[in-house]
Amino acid sequence: MVALAIVGLGRDDALDACRDALVHVYGVRHWLRIWQLFGSLGLAWAERDVLEPASVVETSDPGASRGPHDKQEAHPAPVA
Repeated sequence: MVALAIVGLGRDDALDACRDALVHVYGVRHWLRIWQLFGSLGLAWAERDVLEPASVVETSDPGASRGPHDKQEAHPAPVA
């Protein structure tokens, strides 16, 4: 997607590109692309120090489950 590349390049029009892409992708109901755009939108906001919406978008992804090696244990096992 063009919007993902624009965000990756750090261009000034990244937020506009994400908005336009979200309108289009929502219109065709391509849900996976919507989540990808949310991630890019969060990155674009974070790069512009708009941290509150960036953190909400980045932490609200229902598919953001981590692998078994990324999970933090509440009570780590003691090291022997």
